[in-house]
Amino acid sequence: NEYFSEIPKKKPVNTEKYATLTGVNSLVGDLNPGLKNQLIDVVERQLNIHSDTALVEENLKCFPDDIFIDILRRTNERGAQISPALVNLLKKMAGIPEATVPTDGLRGKDFSSKDMETLFKREKYENYVSEDYDRLLKKAAGTSSSGEDIDKSQFPLHKYLKTLTYEHVDFQICQLVHFVIDEASEEDYFACSEKLRRSIPELLKAGQFSFLITVMDTLRRHAIEKPVEIIRKKAISLLSSLSEKETIARYVAPFILKGTEEPAVLTQFLISSGVQNLSWLFDLYLDPKVPLSATIIEIMRGFGRGATEEAVKRLPDKDSQTIIRLLTFIREIDDGSVSSTLKHLSHHEDWAVRREVIKTLIQFNEPAVIELLRKSRKAKDYDEILEAVGLSCRYRVGELLKDLTSMLKTFFIREKDTILNEWIVGELVKTGHPSVIPHLEIIAATWFTFSPKYLSRMKVTLYRNLHHFPKNQILVLLQKGKRSRNEEIRTISAKTLKARIRK
Repeated sequence: NEYFSEIPKKKPVNTEKYATLTGVNSLVGDLNPGLKNQLIDVVERQLNIHSDTALVEENLKCFPDDIFIDILRRTNERGAQISPALVNLLKKMAGIPEATVPTDGLRGKDFSSKDMETLFKREKYENYVSEDYDRLLKKAAGTSSSGEDIDKSQFPLHKYLKTLTYEHVDFQICQLVHFVIDEASEEDYFACSEKLRRSIPELLKAGQFSFLITVMDTLRRHAIEKPVEIIRKKAISLLSSLSEKETIARYVAPFILKGTEEPAVLTQFLISSGVQNLSWLFDLYLDPKVPLSATIIEIMRGFGRGATEEAVKRLPDKDSQTIIRLLTFIREIDDGSVSSTLKHLSHHEDWAVRREVIKTLIQFNEPAVIELLRKSRKAKDYDEILEAVGLSCRYRVGELLKDLTSMLKTFFIREKDTILNEWIVGELVKTGHPSVIPHLEIIAATWFTFSPKYLSRMKVTLYRNLHHFPKNQILVLLQKGKRSRNEEIRTISAKTLKARIRK
């Protein structure tokens, strides 16, 4: 340190000190490795501290090249960053002359180790790199120093990155395998089929259902047409892998629940995979935690008669919610052939179930539904009576019109009867059925009662809903309404007649 620090102090280095340095140089060769390494560390440290002095050519002559080569080797082994002093040392050893910086402000100035050290510091980088040159470097690197947006449309990186994923590459390999398997030899056929078998879970997970449909079609053809029996058996074996219920359910169910795949594609794939899929599809459909899905219903409908039979098979000994969901599906699939198997459910203790049975039998035009509706209109539960009236009016008003009108109370009306009267009249008028009109005229003409207030309320309900009929069919009712004591009825009748005259 003392010797290296002499020059900056403008002190001459005498012959004695040079001789001392030379003696140290000769001693290095005789040192044990540990002590030699320590000495090399000292020399390296002094090089970094007094780089301007140490790198003077006269001082460098005092040390053998081995010392500096060991310094560089140890720096490399440690994985340490190379210092500006070592950079200049390499230049000295290689005999590379100092280059000048072309920048006007630095022209003619030696590029010393201090300058090199400054260049390594990011905050002082601008002292040596001009703005124009910096912009050129950044442009070459694909960036813009001015912050301008790059036109990404010329190379949509996100699109091509997707093609580098394992799933995409594996799918392309599977496509290639499927392409060559038709003409493959026996040995190659086994290798191709094994590759496809291993990739089935990933293909399912990725939603490659259209491709898998094509694969199954190919395998079915091979199972029949291939002349070699062992290849036919291999095709059948691979087909069975694409028919494993648990595997298919695990990967396909999420697509159904999320609704991210076309139902038609899923339906075709599941049907091609096999009727065994109906089992887990119904389990999914009947799961109370899963909301009703139009997608899953559409998929199950694709199985046709098999889906209907599965639904009927699951009806016995089920809770009310499960039965209701099954009946809803049976109505969706619209297979009336099962109506006779549903009649036993008409005796179910839960009205919600019986109501769904009635709706289903009405859709299938089952004659037995008439008696079921009559029975429900005489029930003890008031809600069941009201719902039975609504179902009767909406679906079977022609057959049950007399039964419905006979339920009306006009002579002596209790408050409880008023609710039922208004409900029946309202539902009858809403049907717009011509056969209802004569009965409505009788109700409108009724005047003798011990409950005038409640009778008037029933007539108001009737006139409020007359818009469900063509005006030329209700002229008698409108004429009677104009003479009514009830102001609201008179107003409705007058406005309706006036509108008819204008037309």
